[in-house]
Amino acid sequence: MDFRSLTYFESVARLQSVSSAAAECIVSQPAISKQIAGLETRLGVKLFHRASTGMVLTPAGRKLYELSADILHRARHAETVMRAMYRDEPQLTAVTQETTAHFLLAPFIAETGAPIIDLRTVRPYDVDRTLDEDADLAVGTHRPPDHRECRTVSVSPVLVQCAPQEAAHFDDAGLVELAAVSGSDVLVPGHGSGVELAVRSASARHGIKLESARSVNSPTVAQALAANGRGLALVTDPPRFGVRAFPLVVDGHPIEVPIYLSWDRDHYATNLIAALGDDLRAWLAAQPPWISMAG
Repeated sequence: MDFRSLTYFESVARLQSVSSAAAECIVSQPAISKQIAGLETRLGVKLFHRASTGMVLTPAGRKLYELSADILHRARHAETVMRAMYRDEPQLTAVTQETTAHFLLAPFIAETGAPIIDLRTVRPYDVDRTLDEDADLAVGTHRPPDHRECRTVSVSPVLVQCAPQEAAHFDDAGLVELAAVSGSDVLVPGHGSGVELAVRSASARHGIKLESARSVNSPTVAQALAANGRGLALVTDPPRFGVRAFPLVVDGHPIEVPIYLSWDRDHYATNLIAALGDDLRAWLAAQPPWISMAG
């Protein structure tokens, strides 16, 4: 079983079409069909049924498809490692959550030329799991497990964001106490976001009940609703949609979300990733994107 035939098989299985696989692999349809036929002959099994809906995997095909994903991933990873180690071409993939990718990592890559070639975005609670599966480093708001190497690269303040007509309630102090929003309609990004964890932890420690708090799908949704006067958004993102932003505090102390960079201790590029973490920390300290958000 060679790498090319397995690549063609995986493409046909995923796209359920020989013609689509040929276009993706930039080869002719007969070339794809020949490789699939040869693979079936070598394995002694039928891998596909032709149906009106396209190429349908047989039970043997489904099993090979399960195995091929891991085999192809390992082969491509080996190619990346060898290129990085012996041709001095580091190519790192980072996993993070969508807002961190958009507001922190993408600008960091653009301005510094950091050796990151792709950003995978997942829900906050999936960041570390995805690091195990398909990434070289992770940047997230959940503290990594103890078996990871880790850097705290920054802390980001939680902001209360509201429609301009509601900002008068907060303009005098310039800060918003958590207790002051406890009776308001509060919008918090869910799915285990760093904001959700930080706000609920502060509420529990200080005995503050957020009776009307509601989890929403993302910070962008929270901001959009806040701009429309439908609640107070608690987020770390830069203000959008014309909202005003104020730091959220509890007993005068800011509520903050730590940002961690983590990776496997035995990663082949551990020194490079550690240096990248130091660079990211310095870059964020020099120009934190939230420095001019409030007020």
